[in-house]
Amino acid sequence: ILRRIDTKNAESGFSSAIEAGLGSHNTAMGKYALTHAGNGFSFGFNTIKFKTDGISSATTTSADYSTGKNNYEKDKFESFSTSFRGEVDLTDRWTIGSNFFMEESIADIDEYYSGNAGSGFIDGTPDDYTKNKKSGARFYTSFAIENWSHNISLTAFDIRRQTVNSSFADGSAPVNDVFKGHRETVQYVASGKISDQIKISFGADRKKETSETAA
Repeated sequence: ILRRIDTKNAESGFSSAIEAGLGSHNTAMGKYALTHAGNGFSFGFNTIKFKTDGISSATTTSADYSTGKNNYEKDKFESFSTSFRGEVDLTDRWTIGSNFFMEESIADIDEYYSGNAGSGFIDGTPDDYTKNKKSGARFYTSFAIENWSHNISLTAFDIRRQTVNSSFADGSAPVNDVFKGHRETVQYVASGKISDQIKISFGADRKKETSETAA
């Protein structure tokens, strides 16, 4: 089942959209978007929520771990994301803007494990999941001086991922792995027209990345 509603206002420049969907196995989705453009100013906002219990790595309810047929866990996936963008024309030759996004998700799925004997099986215990969280932002400005255009941007990105397996059927040690990453970028690009036949572009950027893991 999917339902969408759109609204627009020509005078204000605003428009919006709402979407909602339902499916089997507790599957649901909702989305909302709002945008505006006009008078030297524009922005957009968007958010999405999704969930489902309709996924699984195993297919039966057998308690025989060694055959990979154990599945008394209702596997699921959930996610939520939101984003925003905005831009302003300060003059006819100078613009500033920004973008932002954030996303979170959790996947609760039967893990595949080879076991001490080397033969693979799926442990369907309800204690294993992976969480992801990502976010990013960008700030930029562009301006023109004489026949030259200049663009400067600052960007940052973060990610955090956690994988948890609290127990295994064969008694192996539990797992709680965490990964964190961060990236920052500064960029400058300029372009200009020397003549009708010659156009020059040049720029520079600096990037810094860091990461860490924990178990």
